[in-house]
Amino acid sequence: MKNNPAQSEHLADGMSADVDAKLNANPPWQVRHLVTHKNFPVLVSFAAFFAVTLLGWLLLSRIVTLSNSAESTGLVLTLVVFVVGASISLLLFLLMSTNLQQRDRALGMAHAMTEEIRLQSEKLSFSQERFELAIRGANDGLWDRDLVQGTAYYSPRWKSMLGYSENELPSSQEEWMKRVHPEDLAFILRKEKLCLDGKIERFQNEYRLRHKNGSYIWILDRGLILFNANGTATRFIGVISDISEQKRLEKLKSEFISTVSHELRTPLTSIAASLGLLEAGVFGELPSKALGLVNIASKNSKRLTTLVNDILDMEKLLSGKTVFRTDEIDLVELIKQSMELNAEFASSFGVNFTLSSSTGFRSVIGDKDRLLQVMANLMSNATKFSHFGGSVEIRLVQQDRCVRVEIEDRGAGIPVDFRHRMFGEFAQADSSDTRQQGGTGLGLNITKKLVERMGGEIGYISEFGQGSTFWFTMPSTSSWHFSVKT
Repeated sequence: MKNNPAQSEHLADGMSADVDAKLNANPPWQVRHLVTHKNFPVLVSFAAFFAVTLLGWLLLSRIVTLSNSAESTGLVLTLVVFVVGASISLLLFLLMSTNLQQRDRALGMAHAMTEEIRLQSEKLSFSQERFELAIRGANDGLWDRDLVQGTAYYSPRWKSMLGYSENELPSSQEEWMKRVHPEDLAFILRKEKLCLDGKIERFQNEYRLRHKNGSYIWILDRGLILFNANGTATRFIGVISDISEQKRLEKLKSEFISTVSHELRTPLTSIAASLGLLEAGVFGELPSKALGLVNIASKNSKRLTTLVNDILDMEKLLSGKTVFRTDEIDLVELIKQSMELNAEFASSFGVNFTLSSSTGFRSVIGDKDRLLQVMANLMSNATKFSHFGGSVEIRLVQQDRCVRVEIEDRGAGIPVDFRHRMFGEFAQADSSDTRQQGGTGLGLNITKKLVERMGGEIGYISEFGQGSTFWFTMPSTSSWHFSVKT
């Protein structure tokens, strides 16, 4: 790593001052018998100058008292020679002392720098060893992509997960892409695009990689993207974990849930249909008390049917059975269609939908049917938590590479202590106002999974007592320039 010259100079000055302090506190052996104070040469110089001056005055006084000119001239010559010799000796002493001090200072600085380099080298070696042990202990594979040079590194463990030796599989992004399951590639590339655009800094993906034997293993890929000072992405780095066994257990659980749910769906459909006929009076008018019981049974059967359907949807998402198409969607038309499909449900709560900012928006990329499901979940939630006679406002916000859809209600808002569980499975707030609205607690969890699989993000803004705004983004058509097999 290159150092800034100013920083290097500052570092050198700091080390020099540190070395001076150490020399003054404990001078090296070469000059310890000469140097006991940092101003010692100056003090010696002043003492010598004083002695020479005093002796000169004494000789000069002697000269003045002498009347013999020959003797006076000899003394003058003696005085001149003495002063010159003393000055030269003093100068040599000063030069020698200065050189000795500079040499000892340089030796001290070199020793300090050598010690500092040794300590830093030991720290770096320890840090690297700790990192390698952590990676080895976690049994994860490391990958590192240099976006500037266009190179990539995949660790031996990364390759061994796929059944390859270190030298058997080249380290390149192309080799990685060739082994990603075709159904997962579009989703991964969309998440990568979000990283490159600076919309997210970290990512976590679950997808399948083809093993050497032709089968696919499930991996968990977690990574980080780095940017330079200009905001340009320069490096991708992360680790992968083999989660095949976890997925196998999840599959067993999902298959059990799916079997139970399918077995429940058939009788539930018959029960709901029969109760509907009784409610409609097809078999004759029922007594008021009997009709009330039938109404309660009909509502509960519909609620149970919704629960079974939500569980089946979640099971498909978790098992990877849900197929996502890549359609070019007119988002305004899709929202208008959603408003029509959910109008009857909203009217039963005395709520109406309004759409604002519906002109000038680009098409988006996604699965139309799944996007209709997302809209239905968010709109029904907003409807259930709105006050009677209120309205749910739907807005479109154009962003750089995506379109943001906002659905705002003016209901009670979300309790603060519940917000961290908002998108969890079977998550429902415990307040009576929330419980009486019904629901399975799976709608938002399914919605989040659908949005993320289509390359978007989802979130909310809420103020308790004032209402909530749920939002999600979908990539615009100009953001993606690759085709996906479906």
